[in-house]
Amino acid sequence: NSNCFSLRPATCKEASLFYLDDQADRSLGTVGHVRMDFGSSGKGFYHTWWPHNGDRFNTPEFKEALQQFVDAVREDGPLKDLPSMGQFCRQNGGAITEDGRSYGYLAEMGDYRFCLRCTPSPGEYQCYLY
Repeated sequence: NSNCFSLRPATCKEASLFYLDDQADRSLGTVGHVRMDFGSSGKGFYHTWWPHNGDRFNTPEFKEALQQFVDAVREDGPLKDLPSMGQFCRQNGGAITEDGRSYGYLAEMGDYRFCLRCTPSPGEYQCYLY
């Protein structure tokens, strides 16, 4: 549940954590990323997994932590739906782009750090989770 972690807004210096970077992925041990969107209704939930580092860090323990994290932020957080994401970003800050369209949030769960990039705009992929 969401009591196992807290989401904190990213600083500008942390912005690179929210984007694909093969060299950083190797040094950080990035497991992979999930690309998500809410569909045309803003209420759906569609996602695709992209492995990093040859998928070698995608262990059962990681999969369980990832599922717990996603379930928690879908239940009562920025991944509930598009309006909830917009409200969450406005209330919590964490802009990681100069145009203020994308926001970054970090959460620590056990041995894992989740980096959630939110773009609360219709017609785009609204979220990437590294």
